[in-house]
Amino acid sequence: MHKLQRWICCILLSVLCYTPVFSQAKQAEPRPGLIRVKLEPEMVESLTQKFTTRSGVVKTGKIQLDEANRKVKASKMERMFPYAPKFEERMRKHGLHLWYEIRYDENIPPVQAASI
Repeated sequence: MHKLQRWICCILLSVLCYTPVFSQAKQAEPRPGLIRVKLEPEMVESLTQKFTTRSGVVKTGKIQLDEANRKVKASKMERMFPYAPKFEERMRKHGLHLWYEIRYDENIPPVQAASI
């Protein structure tokens, strides 16, 4: 009886050990019209949370960022992790306040948008 149990355990372990794990191997496809960027801390400190849109393009007041937004025709820009006073100190400690989502013209390929 013990021999049979050992044999079954060995078979199960060998099957489990040789099963490929796909959870981290799959690359996510880029979504057209959406890009996530991490900004420099100096840039984020001077940004206001309300961005103006002129002619449908986001304006932040930062020349370099505004130029990139103009090139991709960015229509919306917001923090990936919304402001929450309760957790803001922790988010800043780990740099989560630096991440922004920018929505742009879907006709522009994601690879081209990322290169700008």
